[in-house]
Amino acid sequence: MQFFIRNSPKKIINNLNIFVNSLQKYPSDLIITVKNGLAFTNYNYPYFLWIDYHDKKKLLFVVDESASAEKIEIYNSLLLLTAKDLVFNIKPKDKKESYLKISLNHLSSLIIDKEYVNNLSNTFNSNFIKNFYLIYFLFSFIFLSFSIVFSILITLFYLLLACFANFLLYKVVINKKVHFKKIFQIGLHAITFPLFFIIF
Repeated sequence: MQFFIRNSPKKIINNLNIFVNSLQKYPSDLIITVKNGLAFTNYNYPYFLWIDYHDKKKLLFVVDESASAEKIEIYNSLLLLTAKDLVFNIKPKDKKESYLKISLNHLSSLIIDKEYVNNLSNTFNSNFIKNFYLIYFLFSFIFLSFSIVFSILITLFYLLLACFANFLLYKVVINKKVHFKKIFQIGLHAITFPLFFIIF
């Protein structure tokens, strides 16, 4: 729920437009080739793709054939393409590294040039951004529906365990005749308000 509060459709679509606009700055003469698990360019120096985010320059993407994966911490970019790896500035769980590294051996052959980037930008604009509000609300509806169902199922599971424990307590320890159905009904009444509060 907090994700939808912090990330309104207007805010997300504004960030997406910033990303698309940054792609338009891709140099017309730069060619990035990925083949047989290796990446190389026709530049003999690193390439930096910046975005203008809230009136500040932020480094989005770096291509540096001579860099190691660790250099993403120095560049502080979102992505780094080295000769052998695609590196994300994301800390994986249970890892000491502050980045996620994917070997280019897992990627198919690819040539990225100005035409490729323009086609990507146009496709992104026509297929995603134009239909963003529909996608956003469909995703929100599906996510919230699954969250509600999951919350109800988990709560009912714990309620059944608690009711069974109470049933055994009355039956074995207190030696008092009581029906499980009655205990479960009382439990349902008890969790109605808390469950409503958790969901909404």
